[in-house]
Amino acid sequence: MVKEIKLNFKKTYISLSGNPYGQQIYTEQVKKISDTDDKIRLVFPEQIENIASSFFQGLFKDELEKIGKNAVIKKYELVFENQLIPYGTKEALD
Repeated sequence: MVKEIKLNFKKTYISLSGNPYGQQIYTEQVKKISDTDDKIRLVFPEQIENIASSFFQGLFKDELEKIGKNAVIKKYELVFENQLIPYGTKEALD
């Protein structure tokens, strides 16, 4: 089973960066369903055009510490409504 979360950001945001901001989004939008063995699909809205590695490091910080990089790559799927972003979970964490 796949659980899907459509992430929400301020409509004026087109770029995401910063480890603390990634941690905030995890705490506010992802953490509540992270304690599962199911795959989790994170959907980024179309207005997002760029995401810095620091944002992903913060977004996955707790999970990386808890289950490790390989398990995070298997557990999370990244989907971008803006087709110009070429990241998968593995690329986001490299």
